[in-house]
Amino acid sequence: MLISYNFLKNYLPQVPPLESICEKLTLQGLEVEKIEKYESIKGSLDGVVIGQIQKIEKHPNADRLKVCKVDVGKEVLNIVCGANNVAEGQKVAVALIGTTIYPTTDSPVTLKKSKIRGVDSEGMICAEDELGLGNDHEGILVLETSLVPGTPAAEYFKPYSDTIIHVGLTPNRSDAFSHIGVAREIASAFRIPIELPPSQSLAPFSLNELDISITVSDTTRCKRYAALSINNITITESPVWLKNQLLAIGQKPINNVVDFANYVMFELGQPLHVFDKDKLVQNQIWVQANWEEREFFALDGKNYKLLPGDLLICDGRGPVCIAGVIGGSNSSVTGITKNILIESAYFDPISIRRTSKRLGIFSESAMRFAKGADPNLVIYALERILYLLQQYCGGEVVGYKDIQVQSFSPYRVEFHLDHFWRLSGMELASEEIETILQSLEIQVLEKKGNQWILEVPTYRTDVKREQDIFEEILRIYGYNAVPIREKFFAPFQVLQGEDRIWEWQEKTADFLAAQGFYEIRTNSLMPAAAVTPQSIQVLNPLSEETAVLRTSLLPSGIEIIINNFNRQQTSFAFFELGKIYWKENEMLSEKEQLALWLAGSRYPLNPEFKPEKFQFKDLKKEIEKLLFFWGIAYTFSPLEKDSELEWGLWVEVQNQKVGKLGAAKAELCRELGIEIFFAVWEWQKITQLALAAPRIQYQEIPRFPSVRRDISLLLTSPVTYQEIEKAIRSVSPKLIYNIELFDVYQTNEGLESYAVAVTLLDRQKTLSEDEIEKIMIKILSKLENELKLTVRKG
Repeated sequence: MLISYNFLKNYLPQVPPLESICEKLTLQGLEVEKIEKYESIKGSLDGVVIGQIQKIEKHPNADRLKVCKVDVGKEVLNIVCGANNVAEGQKVAVALIGTTIYPTTDSPVTLKKSKIRGVDSEGMICAEDELGLGNDHEGILVLETSLVPGTPAAEYFKPYSDTIIHVGLTPNRSDAFSHIGVAREIASAFRIPIELPPSQSLAPFSLNELDISITVSDTTRCKRYAALSINNITITESPVWLKNQLLAIGQKPINNVVDFANYVMFELGQPLHVFDKDKLVQNQIWVQANWEEREFFALDGKNYKLLPGDLLICDGRGPVCIAGVIGGSNSSVTGITKNILIESAYFDPISIRRTSKRLGIFSESAMRFAKGADPNLVIYALERILYLLQQYCGGEVVGYKDIQVQSFSPYRVEFHLDHFWRLSGMELASEEIETILQSLEIQVLEKKGNQWILEVPTYRTDVKREQDIFEEILRIYGYNAVPIREKFFAPFQVLQGEDRIWEWQEKTADFLAAQGFYEIRTNSLMPAAAVTPQSIQVLNPLSEETAVLRTSLLPSGIEIIINNFNRQQTSFAFFELGKIYWKENEMLSEKEQLALWLAGSRYPLNPEFKPEKFQFKDLKKEIEKLLFFWGIAYTFSPLEKDSELEWGLWVEVQNQKVGKLGAAKAELCRELGIEIFFAVWEWQKITQLALAAPRIQYQEIPRFPSVRRDISLLLTSPVTYQEIEKAIRSVSPKLIYNIELFDVYQTNEGLESYAVAVTLLDRQKTLSEDEIEKIMIKILSKLENELKLTVRKG
């Protein structure tokens, strides 16, 4: 939001320095993102003075140039000029040596003393475009003025300058979406008075006596609708001061009536809309829900498709305005408008936000209504614009109407001093607290010891609870002023229930991060192209890219891999704990899953290791580590046909499938040209199993050495690696410490060959060669005789 420093001066008689304002606003939660200077004329004509041409002589070395003697007050300058319209006696704009000018169609130029065809030139007699005043370059700018030579040109042209404060608003601070709102913040911070702008009371005029019929049918989404009718108004160009103030905050002036409506919106935060009353068919205004699909031609020159349910302002023929969002060209105020109707209303924020997002119209009006306007500001906004119109536009007030479905009373909040003291950690004096509340226009209605009853103004839609009051007090007092104790005390709490589940989730994330995985958080919304019969479609999507809820975590992880791959990354190890959503027989469901992705190279940048591509066995090894960490006994089983994986394994625990791992479908990886390995777990099942598993038991590090023996196997019969591992371990479960598959390849005959490392360990003594040999003979015999595998020799 753009805030004009000049604007603020209208409401703060004792306006603080700009730097102090910016510091305070940021500390209070209205972050100042940037400060920039605005100038209606770039450079504000600094260094340009009024000059008078005393004498003109022909240039000795150029037929088209003239040498002018120009009086600039303190001296007479010699200036070479080539304009055709230059003449003696003229008063002109002269840029002195050292001045920087900002031409309309060129880069800035700093003037230096120079020779032009051998003649000294000590300045520049300027044309309109050379000063940035317009585009005319037919000749020099001749001024009709009584100002004496040497007078700064700014006194003649009166350039407007301002300082613009860029404030980043959080969604809850709808009250600060105006200059008055920001002025209130400053007044509260510096404990200075604030003056509301003058207004013309509507009391002398006839209430409900209008020359136009107004009906509100949708009282749920329009709880208050007021309108002011004025005849015989004069539509002209806006006064200079108004145009300057609007341009400074990035608004294009249109005409005086529309500009004053916009001015009041930026001033108070209450949007207004002005209709040409004579264009309203059947002299009727009807606030209603749209009942059919139709096209609407808006003020921005675009056609919009309206859907049933959109809130509209209609006349006797059809819509003239999308309520709170944008007006229609069929009722706009133009130069020939004589009679107007000014709308000031309170619309439901959710309705306005939904329509605005669907249509992609983020008008200043829609943004304010969507955040939540103040329903009690509706009439004051009409009184304010009436004051301005009577000052500058004339017109005769016919009457006004105020349709109010319900009364909007200030919020009542119960506040306890002892609660605040305990939460803040300091006993701030009750007098100081009351002063802060009064500066925020929060009234103390009643005091019963430490219990106060407070009344919060309706423009503070974000302050409705006692905790909100705490935040307001600390915001104004200053978080940096809260004392820090030397000692902190925190109670020890045994984690149970949901807390214990959360702790387990954090431990799992820490474990995966320690294994080299990076945690990712992806959007639950997917493109419309990803829709399936089980997909849940979003009723009001922001775009086609966020139209359905995801039914799998796999695509969003692949999208992250692609994004990193396109930025020259080559190693991907990610995990995410997130939800998926689906519907079945019109029943909507969701569940949480833990997903892991492995792709690319294992050691992409380490010169000590040869880069190797991740393989399926790498993912399987990580899964086994994770299961061991969880303390869960498991088995693997072959994965049959699957919608996400080309091939892979099921992970089974207690005869139930809790996860799967394998290679992602080839069509999902085609863009990358690399294989992606993916694993996904049913998190709720895993959590239940892990929390019920025995506590981790620790044992002494073996004091005796282990022995490794490698076996090379040729798979001459159909068998799984799990069967091989089970057969090996059954030979001597106590002495076989570890079994690891470390190489897989295919022979020329098309058979698979496995290289398996078997580690033997006796915790009581060192194994002898004879013992080792006996175990290995038994292992080889079992593999050859029971599994019908060929043991490769040598």
